[in-house]
Amino acid sequence: MAGLPFVFKALSDLTLSFFPDKYCNLRELDISNITTTSRDTILINMEKFQKGCPLLRALNCNHTMISLSETPIKEQRLQIAVDSRGYFDGMDDSQIERILKKSDRLKHLDIRGCQRVSDSCLIRLPTWDIEHLILSGCSAASASPDGLELMVRKWADKLLEMEVSSTPGERAVNYAVEAFVEADTTKINLKPLTRLLKNCPSLEYLNLSSCRGLARGMKRLYQTRPDIIKLRTEIIEGKFNDNDDSDD
Repeated sequence: MAGLPFVFKALSDLTLSFFPDKYCNLRELDISNITTTSRDTILINMEKFQKGCPLLRALNCNHTMISLSETPIKEQRLQIAVDSRGYFDGMDDSQIERILKKSDRLKHLDIRGCQRVSDSCLIRLPTWDIEHLILSGCSAASASPDGLELMVRKWADKLLEMEVSSTPGERAVNYAVEAFVEADTTKINLKPLTRLLKNCPSLEYLNLSSCRGLARGMKRLYQTRPDIIKLRTEIIEGKFNDNDDSDD
């Protein structure tokens, strides 16, 4: 799409004083799956784009070759996934940090396939509210053995979905799962706990003590596989359904 740079330029050149009722309310922008006739990336001047769209909260650039020309907007949702089979490796640490520098309420981050993003970059993000973290095939998922674990520990209080498929090796994923099962003092609730128990049938240790989102009868330390199997069975049988004993 040869005209996309001109669209960004038009949005970037807008100011509230010139067009108070036209574009100032733009909150979501989806430019995913856009291809160009060449292999050149589409450059965005993020500073000007921010001024033209001050209310933007969701930016979806999945599978579109975007790069920054020159920061930041306060997104709550950023999607910049790339196709791992292609020739574009996606954005790097400096670009991610520029886009999300002020996004302290970011809830959804999809950077699947990005090969130039480190785990330390994500851990440094200002948000503590991540609910959906999509890292399948991303370098950040395997950059270091404890990277995923640190992400889980930072966002476990709010995390609802974490996608790490196609992550090479076992240590990083194992450490992340261990961080999940050491869920003490988090707000994990019944639905994600049920999924965890269903998909990890070999668990032998699970710490649910002080979990504010669970019923009081569940909040304890499970140190043996039989204890966890019993918990799984009780959940399946509906023992804790519609239980109002959580602390929230």
